[in-house]
Amino acid sequence: FSEMAKGWRQKVYMLPELLDDLYSGHSVLQTVYVQVWSFHRADGPQAFRPIGEVEFAQGVAAMCESSLYGAARPAAGIVGLCDPASPSA
Repeated sequence: FSEMAKGWRQKVYMLPELLDDLYSGHSVLQTVYVQVWSFHRADGPQAFRPIGEVEFAQGVAAMCESSLYGAARPAAGIVGLCDPASPSA
């Protein structure tokens, strides 16, 4: 799997692309961010690395709470990962 992953590049769908979609004639007021296995922390205990993705989503939500990007509230809800069976969790 690691050899296959080396040539793979994830398509990035960031806040500007999301806002383009939200303001393209739809009436979406809030979104829920569901973990997609991106933006994990590069170091630290393996069990805690996915927290980086939740931190990223929280940052997007905080930026949008300022109303600088309009009325939409991306990442108003966040679904992240936790492995309660992990000894380090």
